[in-house]
Amino acid sequence: MNYYDQKEATYACPACGWTGRGDACEMGDGFDWGYEILCARCQQKLGYIGYPTTEEMLSDPRASDGDREQARSRIAREAEFERKMLKDPDQLPVIEPAPASLAWDFEEAEDGKRYVVIRHEAREVWRELAWYEDCERYAAVAEILQRKYGDGLRDLVPTPASKDYLYGDRIASLRRVEEVRSALGRGAYARGA
Repeated sequence: MNYYDQKEATYACPACGWTGRGDACEMGDGFDWGYEILCARCQQKLGYIGYPTTEEMLSDPRASDGDREQARSRIAREAEFERKMLKDPDQLPVIEPAPASLAWDFEEAEDGKRYVVIRHEAREVWRELAWYEDCERYAAVAEILQRKYGDGLRDLVPTPASKDYLYGDRIASLRRVEEVRSALGRGAYARGA
């Protein structure tokens, strides 16, 4: 059952007896994959609706024009990210002496695009599109940075401006970022371990 099927499905509340379609339910807590649906009358949790996939937004005839535009924007953003993302240490500038730490910063441009900005003191070292709650990208960039700057690079410090976008609502993101910072501190990525 896809997103649009779920919106048209009939739900019944065991608490108050209300019956109605998914699109008549209240929206509860949201997650990266979807959101809770609540009874329209008493707010009892009835289940979950997954967000539509890009494919669903483009191909399902029930998708709105707004959904289709969102899908096209997502595809364009992903393509831009693929073209401009950090993939190799050779893309990074030489810094002498090699830094002991770098900052993982966040900026929102005037056009609304959001960027991760890697900084050494006041110098911008790298910039790429930011993704919400993407601690795995943080890990990949940290590895590339240490491969470039060696085991003298011991930390990639999230700035206060970056933390909401880096961690989001996922508790596991905090743990993952700390694991990466610990690995940097051991020089694990410089050794390929």
